[in-house]
Amino acid sequence: MNTYFLDIKVIYKNYYCSELITVYYVVRCSNCGTPQYIRETQKTRTCPKCRKRIKCQTLKILAKAENIHEALQIVQTMKSPNKYELKIEEFKAKLQGTKKNQEILLGDLLSELILLFPNQLPKSYLIKNAKNIGLDLNKLEENLSRLSQAGLMLINKDFRPGSTDQLLKFPSIPFTFGKINVRKKTKKSSSVK
Repeated sequence: MNTYFLDIKVIYKNYYCSELITVYYVVRCSNCGTPQYIRETQKTRTCPKCRKRIKCQTLKILAKAENIHEALQIVQTMKSPNKYELKIEEFKAKLQGTKKNQEILLGDLLSELILLFPNQLPKSYLIKNAKNIGLDLNKLEENLSRLSQAGLMLINKDFRPGSTDQLLKFPSIPFTFGKINVRKKTKKSSSVK
């Protein structure tokens, strides 16, 4: 009788522990190059873009993630710079010639970028786009520090291997802090198309 319960305990432990420690890999499709994630034990995958069936063992691993949320974030970060560069350029063109306050511009930029990165915004991407629209980087750091101290922004370390970037999360959107007005936009109401 003791052996029976020990066997069930071992089966239970093995089943649930293997579910908890599923590792995901971020790879690119061998046909079209689309970034995507696979489970460690997965043998094949159909690419969501080109619909080609690919063997997972033949793919080069770009990153390793401890859970599905990390894998999704890595894939989104890999896709977004190429996919949204045009949108940011359109936003920049819209701001050309306007004489807005630095804090108002930061609010507008954050509103646009949060639409593109709804979970966590890479700080390096924010800084790159802030430079492009002419924001003072010292003022930007000062404003980000104030937002963090007020609890309107959380700063997390980027989990990608070899990355030293920080990820910014805004738990309560919309919000207004001084002249920084971050609005929750939908894809249809966004000024960036």
